[in-house]
Amino acid sequence: MSSSTIRTAVEIRNPRGLHLRFAADFAAKARAFACRVYVEKDGQRVDGKSLWDLILLGAAPGCEVTIEVDGADAMSALPVLIEQINSIEVYDTEPEPGSAVPPPV
Repeated sequence: MSSSTIRTAVEIRNPRGLHLRFAADFAAKARAFACRVYVEKDGQRVDGKSLWDLILLGAAPGCEVTIEVDGADAMSALPVLIEQINSIEVYDTEPEPGSAVPPPV
């Protein structure tokens, strides 16, 4: 950890946890910054710019993750990434009224 490294713990508030679209949005936001981004859960630390690494964390709703940023634009990146983790946006959880719902398999 260098002098420009910043770490903060954040609770996963999304009711679906760190699911595919949520993780994809986080990784995309992380890739927009030059700094290194890591996310840690229960001692497992992964690259926050990697969708698949984030999915492998298995971060369920209510669990705590630590976001670590290190580099020149770390101070700019951290609030954006915290905002994403704090997001409770749910993607397509309810079908549109009148839309066909596929039968269960």
